[in-house]
Formats: sequence, C-alpha cells, structure tokens
Amino acid sequence: MTHHPSLRRIFVTVIMFAALIAVIVMVVPWKNTIESRLKDFLTAQGLSDVQLTVAFVGMHAINLRDVSFHKLPDITVTSDEASLQGNLNWQEKKEQGTWSVRNLRVKGMGADDLIANGMGDFIATQEQITVIGQFTSTDKSVTSHFRYDGLLKDTDTSRLNIIDAIMPWNGGKVSVKNIAVPLDGKQNIKIPLRVAHVNLRDVLQQLTGKTTEATGAISGVLPVTLTPDGVITINAGQLAAEAAGVIALPPDTIPGDNEQVALARDVLKNFHYKMLSIDVNQAEGNKLSVLLKLEGQNPDVLEGRPTKLNVHLTGDVLNLFTQNMML
Repeated sequence: MTHHPSLRRIFVTVIMFAALIAVIVMVVPWKNTIESRLKDFLTAQGLSDVQLTVAFVGMHAINLRDVSFHKLPDITVTSDEASLQGNLNWQEKKEQGTWSVRNLRVKGMGADDLIANGMGDFIATQEQITVIGQFTSTDKSVTSHFRYDGLLKDTDTSRLNIIDAIMPWNGGKVSVKNIAVPLDGKQNIKIPLRVAHVNLRDVLQQLTGKTTEATGAISGVLPVTLTPDGVITINAGQLAAEAAGVIALPPDTIPGDNEQVALARDVLKNFHYKMLSIDVNQAEGNKLSVLLKLEGQNPDVLEGRPTKLNVHLTGDVLNLFTQNMML
C-alpha cells in the first residue's frame, strides 16, 4: 500500500463549488455576500488560504477571477476564471444554465502540473443541484466527463459519477468508465483501470527500478482500490503484450544464487518473446508482487531452444502511479 494525495476531494470540491455558485446566483445577488459565502464553503471543505474575486454578478450570472486554495500544505488549486450563466424558471422554482472554469491548475500531485478547462450544464433549486460537464486539459490529452447530483445541506447523500476519463501513460492511454465516487469520505473507490498500448520498457523500469530494455506494448486491466485517506492498492491485475518482442533484464533483477537462477539470467539477457504477460498483486508495505510470464527463446543460449519462464519481481506502487499519472 502507499499513501498518495488524492484528487477525489479536490475534484468534488470544484464541482460543489460550481453547484453553490448556481444556488447563490439565484437567491443572493450581492457581491460581498457571495464572496463571503463561497470562501466559507471552501474553508468548510478542509481547504485553506481561499482567495477569489467576484468580477461580475447579475441576477442570473456570475464571473469569478483569480480563484485559489490549498489542500494539504503541498497541493495548490487555482483558476483564472470561473463563470456561470443561468435562467430562472419561476413556475418550477429552479435555475438552469451553463458553467465554465478556465485554466484550472492542480500543483503538487507528484506529476506534471495539470492545467484544464471545464464546462457544462446545471439545474439548481435552493435544496438540490445537478451538475453535468467535463474537464479537458489544455493539451487535450486528459478528458473527464461527470455527473453530480446532491442536496446542498447533506453532501454525504450526494452522488458523483465519473462517466469516463482518459489520460496518457507511458506512450499509451489509461481510462476508466462509470466510476461511482462515494462522497461521505468513509468508503473506498473501486477503479478498474484500463491500460492500452503502453510502453513495456517504461512499465518494467517503473515496477523494478532497474534499467530494463524491452520492445513492444502491453494492454490490460489493473483493479485499483483508493481508500478515503489516499491509500492505493492493486489486486489481480494483468497486462499482456500485444505482439512478439525482445526483452533484456539486468542480472540483479532476479534474486538468488544457484545454477537455475544463473541460467535464467543468461536467457533473459536477450530474450525474444512470443508471449509475455505481467500479473500484478499487492504485497506488504509499499510493494507490488509482479509475476512476469514469458515464452520464447534466446538465440545465444541453449541453442535457441523454446523456453518458458516465470520471473518474480517486486515493484513500488508509488513509482508505478506517480511518475506519469495521477489518481
């Protein structure tokens, strides 16, 4: 297991922030009161150093500038601009319209800083809110669509569904679909992480911390569990090569001191695989238990005879997830 700062609370806070704006615009069209209530709301979510400026407010519209807050000492969220435009339906006593967030930045997550824009629709009454929308990184490589339904006075009963999300990882993509995110802060999030066409060499280097050479790409599913306090675990994950390739493992990757281990090290110096799979499970501490299954041959060893190998490796969960992606 490993502790890693989670985007769950930040993501939910941003959505609820948009939801609260919608309700406030409908019932409290006064600049100073809006600024005070928004700051109080964000502070109540466990955020600190909340700053924002109401640049414009009308009966059914609001524009905020220079929004920023902190979550934990090393995580900062800022946005250049957040706006909302709505229309009041007097008969049904609800406000509905559109929202947008420009240049949302998340810094301090252990990977490249995320810069994204958000937009979508909302429907709000004084008691409840529905927010539908998407966030897209400025380089278009990361996208996420979501729906939030909730009561403003009882956020524990609210529902957040990540409809889909996709981001780059090691030359390929990782994606999720239909992830229910509990908002009571007491339940785990189950995330079947779909991995597609990622670079085998990069993944092996991150898993083992060794300089590994390999050709080819792998795909599969990593069942990830994220606890409320940010602990990441993986169980019964499997990735498989999409085609034949070549792999070269450093000798110290394989522990042990006997003839069989020595032979395996020689074979794996230049192994031409026709089948390769990686089974991933949680081990003690911050480690992963990794079983590398191979079928193929080394043309320089054992006269190039076909060989099947099972190689047990260990890796670090933190390295696997934080060098190139965030959760």
